[in-house]
Amino acid sequence: NAGDSVNLYDGEILIGTKVISEEDLAKTEASVELTPDTPLSENIHSLSATVEDVHGNESDKSPSIDIVVDTTAPDKLVNAIEDTVGNFTNEIYGSSDNVTNSNTLNITILEDSAGSTINIYDNNIIIRTYLITDADANKGNVDILLDFISGTTYSLTTSIIDKAGNESIQSDIVEVIYDNTISQASISTITANSEGAITIS
Repeated sequence: NAGDSVNLYDGEILIGTKVISEEDLAKTEASVELTPDTPLSENIHSLSATVEDVHGNESDKSPSIDIVVDTTAPDKLVNAIEDTVGNFTNEIYGSSDNVTNSNTLNITILEDSAGSTINIYDNNIIIRTYLITDADANKGNVDILLDFISGTTYSLTTSIIDKAGNESIQSDIVEVIYDNTISQASISTITANSEGAITIS
């Protein structure tokens, strides 16, 4: 009834009260929005509610629900791009000549990161998002294919958003020049002399 109060408990502690209004009762599903008097700390909280009429008679508590309050941002990610084909493989770029023929970004992740989302940025603009699976988390890293254009320089960073919505700071920059152009050999003649030496020109 309008004028009655809803009491919110964390375990046995009263953490907030809201008087029910006519507007609350007029909603499609009658409900009240109640903000705790003090913000909930980072922890597990067991919440339940009662209704108390204007005469001070209070109902039994509702079944409790457990919620986890998490406001801590994840640690920043570690990224690498490696050459995957040709004579120079497994060299992590971003530290030498910065040229790579791979368009796969490898990101190290934590075991508890399943369900989190990775944002990939090029020059601070999001170019790809990726939802981490259980298999990714168990493996400890993800390989994400990117739509690179040959001959283009990319300045890549990443961030991770956990299931509570907390976003990490962006990772260190991995700057690469993507080049998957196959060199065409220009050979006009191959000759051999009487001593078995071969000349290629």
